[in-house]
Amino acid sequence: EYLCECLNSVINQTFGIENIEVIIINDGSTDDSSNIINSYLNRYNDWIFINQENKGLSASRNRGLDICSCEYIMFLDSDDYLDEKMVEILYKKINENKKIMMSVGKLQAFDKNGFIKFYTDKILSENMISSYSQYNKIIDNVVAYAKLYRKNFINNLRFIEGVKHEDVYFSSYLILQNKLFIISCDAIYYRRIRNGENKSITQNLTLETFGDLIINYNKLLEDISDKYSLYLLAIKKLNKYLYSKIPVYDWNKGEIKIDEFINLNVKNKIGNIIAKIYNFILSIGCRIYILKFKKKV
Repeated sequence: EYLCECLNSVINQTFGIENIEVIIINDGSTDDSSNIINSYLNRYNDWIFINQENKGLSASRNRGLDICSCEYIMFLDSDDYLDEKMVEILYKKINENKKIMMSVGKLQAFDKNGFIKFYTDKILSENMISSYSQYNKIIDNVVAYAKLYRKNFINNLRFIEGVKHEDVYFSSYLILQNKLFIISCDAIYYRRIRNGENKSITQNLTLETFGDLIINYNKLLEDISDKYSLYLLAIKKLNKYLYSKIPVYDWNKGEIKIDEFINLNVKNKIGNIIAKIYNFILSIGCRIYILKFKKKV
């Protein structure tokens, strides 16, 4: 339903469509998407179009990462669209300094009624060049889109396949490398919030998908457990994100498996002890909050 708007926003980039490598992954769609894409390929025969059986967003993004040949990488979801200056703005930003590994643009969320507030509004409220240790709020911006990455920064990093919330591991891991990033507070990526029954996967968060979030969370902590200067701060930030994603409407359905938070598989022994103690204390607070909520309902 939104695919033409999405693709047209790529074609109309002021950066020049001839300077952009377009890779489209059709992840087993069962609607008219393939025919729509083929109509564009008739005009842009240098675009790369891959059909695959449905494997999920992580596998699709990984496929694109495996075959892309450009120096820079960005992701675009098929129900969103770009401001016409997005690539140009982020490209200029990232090249202000060779040490900048990622340029970040502000999202403008919208639904059928118009523009709405989004959680990244406060995080991306001013232009800056920084790093995670200097501006740790950036880790709250876990989305993989609305960013331009140097390909050598991503290197062999890939999304965890077969789970949802795949952005949490991928984006947070890159941020926690503590390299320079640059923020543009111009709204250059338009994020569609779908209402009613036609919600996107990430809008349909339930306890069934909550385990996927924990998988991403645990994998990330395991991989950064040797970075002592960032480790505790990362646990605090990730826990905040984790608990904020517990759907309120599921809290009265039964006991949430809070103990999952404590079962971290951190290779580093000291890091493992710290993580378990921290998560145990936080889980107590979460249990109290849930009990209060249950009394109200």
